[in-house]
Amino acid sequence: MRIALLNHGFPPDVGGGETQAYITAATLQKHGHDVQVFTGVGDKKLSYPFKVTYLKHFKAFEKGEEGPKYFVKELKDALFAAEKFDVLYCSNFSSLQAVGYMRDLIRAKVVFTFHCVPAEEQKKVIGHFNDWELEKSFVRNVLTAARPDMTICPSNFFYAWAKEFGLKEEGLRVIYNSVILENFNVAVSNGARQNFRTKNGMPKSAFVFLTPARMLAKKGLYELVQAAVKAPPEAYFYIVSSRRNAHPEFLEKIEAFIHKHDLSDKIKIRYDTYSISEMPKLYQYCDALLLPSHHEGLPVSIIEAMASKKLVACSDIPALKEIITDGSNGVTCAAKDVASLRKVIRSVVAMTPEDRQKIIDAGYKMVVQKCDADKNMRELERIFKTLS
Repeated sequence: MRIALLNHGFPPDVGGGETQAYITAATLQKHGHDVQVFTGVGDKKLSYPFKVTYLKHFKAFEKGEEGPKYFVKELKDALFAAEKFDVLYCSNFSSLQAVGYMRDLIRAKVVFTFHCVPAEEQKKVIGHFNDWELEKSFVRNVLTAARPDMTICPSNFFYAWAKEFGLKEEGLRVIYNSVILENFNVAVSNGARQNFRTKNGMPKSAFVFLTPARMLAKKGLYELVQAAVKAPPEAYFYIVSSRRNAHPEFLEKIEAFIHKHDLSDKIKIRYDTYSISEMPKLYQYCDALLLPSHHEGLPVSIIEAMASKKLVACSDIPALKEIITDGSNGVTCAAKDVASLRKVIRSVVAMTPEDRQKIIDAGYKMVVQKCDADKNMRELERIFKTLS
């Protein structure tokens, strides 16, 4: 089967949607399909196991900085220059919006998935208008124009939103965000773990919480640095982020707080340091994942941490409670609550190895059942075949 995958960004651009696009393309190619990716941002020096075509207007169109005039023509020329596709797999609304402008020209089956998290509090679905009702109306119009033959929802949280946007249940399927399990089955020596701590100015006895997150308020990073004040002495925090997607004012706020409270020894922030291929070892260097977000869909970092057999601590927002049960396969705190977050940090550090391992084992079992890329892409293939 020939599959075209459209996504505005591609690794090493930071974000769960970009990682999922890569996993989908790589796994479908491994399963014998002919996959071609059309994207706007990526690393042209990297060697991918599938063909990648870069479209210079894609990212500006996705951000709402350019209208459709240039990008839609660019995309049409690129698609029709390639051999005929069986499936056009549109990841996120900008891809689907562009397809909607030329829907009558496309003979391939159009399949859609989205990773952007609708958040009424932020007045955001795609982030163009800062107006909650207008955002939803825009999304409904995109869906009406593009008429996807099937919509893949990365969790039940997204399934509920797809219905809210007017899509019919018969055109919806849930396939959870995926992880390539074997990529995270890596071993690092105690010496390597200690070298990581030494290199980052941490004591050998440090309990390291890893937080891979964009420098945005909704990720709960300001609550995290506040909770680091009076945290257990052995607790250290390693934040992996990107300056490319940071809000400058928020970044300045975070760094000012760290400086004011003399937390530079306890909190390490690394920008644009780790590629997608380096993340598996980073999880092994650390002891637990900490994700105190205000809003999430199904974060890639959580399923990667579980695949790495690391304990997950996160906020108890509805989308995360779909996969995390407090005290069973993870631990949770109240969102936007510094005292609750600090309490969870203390409880994780104080856990016995046996109690921690029970939670880790349950998390790994959940990932194997719901998030295995091979299994999930087989299900996606079956859906593609029913549409052809």
